[in-house]
Amino acid sequence: MFRYQPLRARNEYAVSVAWWACRCNSFPMTRPSPLLLVILERDPDRRYVGLANDINLMRYEYTLRVLCALVVIHSSWIGVAHANPPDTTATTEAPFASHIIGVQHPAANLLGKQGHVLCGDTPALQWAAQHVVEELGSDIIKLGIASRHLKAQGFEVEGKPTLTELAGHPVYRRVLALPYRAAFFWAHGRIPFQYYTPEKESAVYDEFYTFTKHLLTEYNNSGKTFMIGNWEGDWLLGAKAAEDRDCDDEAIARMISWMNVRGKAVADAVRDVPHDNVRVHFYIEINHVRQAREKGLKRMVNSVLPHTKYTDYVSVSSYETQGIGQWKSPQTAASLRETVRTNLDYVEKHLPPRPIGGKRVGIGEIGFPIVHIMQRYKVDKAHAELIQARMALENAMVNLEWGVPFWLWWQLLNNEPNHQERHDLNYLGFGLIDQDTARRRRLWHEMKAYNDGARNAAKLGLSQEVFRPYAIKWLGKRVARLRAEEQAYRDANR
Repeated sequence: MFRYQPLRARNEYAVSVAWWACRCNSFPMTRPSPLLLVILERDPDRRYVGLANDINLMRYEYTLRVLCALVVIHSSWIGVAHANPPDTTATTEAPFASHIIGVQHPAANLLGKQGHVLCGDTPALQWAAQHVVEELGSDIIKLGIASRHLKAQGFEVEGKPTLTELAGHPVYRRVLALPYRAAFFWAHGRIPFQYYTPEKESAVYDEFYTFTKHLLTEYNNSGKTFMIGNWEGDWLLGAKAAEDRDCDDEAIARMISWMNVRGKAVADAVRDVPHDNVRVHFYIEINHVRQAREKGLKRMVNSVLPHTKYTDYVSVSSYETQGIGQWKSPQTAASLRETVRTNLDYVEKHLPPRPIGGKRVGIGEIGFPIVHIMQRYKVDKAHAELIQARMALENAMVNLEWGVPFWLWWQLLNNEPNHQERHDLNYLGFGLIDQDTARRRRLWHEMKAYNDGARNAAKLGLSQEVFRPYAIKWLGKRVARLRAEEQAYRDANR
């Protein structure tokens, strides 16, 4: 029986069921009715992402009532009214909710001439997270949680604090209290991989179990998702970008053990600790996919990942697969799709199952620095910023088409010095903000516009899969606009 649901669930259910009903083979019409399409595509409050800008049909609440009524009316033809409702007792978790696209700031060391002017008296790590959430409008943050990050910003840290103790530091507490929905951690703990042996398994387990318990209890009923993972695992494993040799078997065995004990600690705490409306997941970050897929070399993806038991998600630091040098000319969406599909399918094939719905392979790091764009395209800085913005949005669009649950740009601020004298930039230019001038680059404004629309979808409680098509459509339009601006810039500067 079609039954009344709470407003938040009813909104999404009505949209998805109505849309599917119009395409169901048993529906007597060959295409959706014009009225239903208008209701799905128009809304005066702009609460759905990618909606048309020229028609005001009705208030949002009235729209939903009409939409739900249409579902009930048409159900006599397609059997929706007599179908079982979604099984809310299923053990498989839905993908975690977020804007999908985010900007990271793991260490947030404010370098450059204007670095400390930007944050004033606020600790840089806190300032960066606040900026991402409050100024840029994102609902995703990414942190390196380690004592060295606090020390780099002038804090005295005694001994070797645990992850839970670090999370209790005033800076991290203020960051974690921000109104985001998903937080990613590079969390290696007191015993990082280079010092790990199986004899230390108990200490590692206890630290990660306690940290997970802290997140579940401290942020219970917050609606937040915490992702506990690692920095680029292939570097930790000893892989070299320019060397075609296998990673050491002993290191691989230790890495499998390190990943499994950390993952088990997270999974056990999630099982044991009473909690509601808060999630903690364990993820593994890898960064050498092509070396494994094309050359058969022993890397994280093919030698470690298949032997892990508690990996909820995989994060791909994707310069090796999707970086500016790997994106085939003419660097369009069409030329990128095959690369994305081939490499992400390969990762997914090696990922053991977990009771989580949707795709579980995401992009944990991607960036196209200004200096590299200037070199590749022989353009000036202003033109390079347009190209950077277009490439970023086009890359995000193609990855969202594949189904990634997250896509994280590297990063809010510049972090790598530019040692090439031919350009007058002090940094390679990954950052959305150039801290030498305190200026927000074009991509900052594109990300802000994206987040403004995504927030409206978040207010409706839409899942990733309902939101995703709107996000892809929006990204496609912005990419087309940026290409037009690139052409106009070239024409004006011939």
